[in-house]
Amino acid sequence: MKMQHKQKQKNIEIVNYIPLSLLSILKERTFDLENSIKKLKLDSSYRKEDTILFFIFRSIVLLSFGYDPQKEFDFLELKNFLCSVRGELYCFREKGYVSVENMELNRLFNIFRSFYPKYKNVFNRIENHSNFNELEHYHNLVILLLLYELEKTLLLELHREEIDDLKTERSLLNKTLSGGLRVSLSKNRLVQLNKKYIAFDTEYTNVDSMTNELLCYTTASVSETIIKIRSPEVDFSLSPGQSHIPLTAPMITIVIKLLRSLRGKKDFEMTLLENRLSLIPSLKRMSLQNKDVIYTKLIDFNKIESCFIDLRSDTSQFSFKKLLKKELESTEESSCLIKNSVFEVITDLKLKPTIKNECVLIAHFTTADVSLFSDFEEIKSKFTVISKSFLTLDKYLTFNHWRVFLRDTSLLSPTGMSLKAIGKLYPHLNLEKIELSQTEISDMAKFFVSNPEQFKNYAMQDAKIVLFHALEVQNSHYFFSKKYTIPVTLSSLASSYLETELLSEGRYHPPTQNGLISMRNIPKILTPSGVELSGDLHEYIDYFLGSYHGGRNESYIYGVINGEFYDYDLPGAYPTAMAMLDYPD
Repeated sequence: MKMQHKQKQKNIEIVNYIPLSLLSILKERTFDLENSIKKLKLDSSYRKEDTILFFIFRSIVLLSFGYDPQKEFDFLELKNFLCSVRGELYCFREKGYVSVENMELNRLFNIFRSFYPKYKNVFNRIENHSNFNELEHYHNLVILLLLYELEKTLLLELHREEIDDLKTERSLLNKTLSGGLRVSLSKNRLVQLNKKYIAFDTEYTNVDSMTNELLCYTTASVSETIIKIRSPEVDFSLSPGQSHIPLTAPMITIVIKLLRSLRGKKDFEMTLLENRLSLIPSLKRMSLQNKDVIYTKLIDFNKIESCFIDLRSDTSQFSFKKLLKKELESTEESSCLIKNSVFEVITDLKLKPTIKNECVLIAHFTTADVSLFSDFEEIKSKFTVISKSFLTLDKYLTFNHWRVFLRDTSLLSPTGMSLKAIGKLYPHLNLEKIELSQTEISDMAKFFVSNPEQFKNYAMQDAKIVLFHALEVQNSHYFFSKKYTIPVTLSSLASSYLETELLSEGRYHPPTQNGLISMRNIPKILTPSGVELSGDLHEYIDYFLGSYHGGRNESYIYGVINGEFYDYDLPGAYPTAMAMLDYPD
């Protein structure tokens, strides 16, 4: 109730700054306005109050430039209107500088100050830096208004040359919007993600102390099709890591919804799609942390595909590219999930999903397996090394039309846990590692020849353990943090969980300076705009970074030591101490 009262009070304040003549015009048009809104087929998050607020703003701007809000533009009128508004919006360009006097005479920015009296001194640089963010969002609102008028004019009967002219104008206007709003305006909210998980393992024999000889590689793989419905929420970020919600957010949100409706983005149909997918019993619905929703079938482990490749005659078969080619070419572009029930719903609603293909390669201790790729020298620079394991982080690899990620189960289990120990975590699934004698382990090549069937079962079981454990960690990642991905490490999962819990309780807020710039984006602070936004932080950030170090390890004696010596260590000392602490305040 308190939130509703605040919103109502805010609208009353804005209405107090609207001329009575304009209010009478808007009152006469209320019925037409409501009918127009109904025809637009907005999604369920649409708010009537926000729409009326935007049309009030639109009417004020049009009247300020001498146009009748009740009359739609023709081509020439629209061109003149676009030219006039942009001339006023960028008036400082002709002068080459910005001054308080010039900005206070600007019609558009005076509308902003009349809507938000708290910011009447917005051009005074002594005021808080958030003022400038508010102006940037107001600039976005004006541009979105121009796009709205342009899209409506494109619906008229125009000549080919006029249509091309307006499309060029639209492209130029889109480029002046902040990145987050551009994405919000153009994104397809329906995504079909074809995902394949491929666990692989190698077996080799020691030739001598310096050389290993590959005997085989095995894979265990399973496919999953995910239907993702992206959140309708608007991204107001002006830079990475910045999450400031502006005063103009209600109007920006509604005009983006109006524009998406005019451009045929079918947000209304997305609501119908969710309703119908929720009625299919075989689908599991998951709400993600970023407010996207996904639908998928539970992975059937009876449908795991296993593969055994003998490499004794040709070790070059074990390459990064050949492994992916063999595994991904056998993957159907659409699983039965899409072909049947879900496909029928999507087709019935005349929706067209964006198709994405994603592959996750998984191994246990990737340093050993990945370094044995015959094309390792060609691809090694594309990996990141974390705790002596090869991984991909933000920058994924590409293979044909697939995005490829690399994960390591040795980093997704407690430190030092072997594959044998991981297998014991799932006794009900018969995933325990097959035991071999020391003689068989010491000469794997001989074991391969003497008992090929047992050797094959031993090798293939390892890949299955890796696959199942990675998928279990992915399920845990969703359970704890509402993220349906295989994390990089267990530590990253724990960090994500802690942040999610504290955010939900209101006990944690991502660190920012002046509420404007994220402390997670340190390089940004050292740019001209970062210096402007971060105040005096840039003056001492170097001292902080120079003094931030981990624990010190040092050997006090160097050289050859005869006899016994002892190296004392406290395994997991830091995590153990941290576990005894309460949540940070």
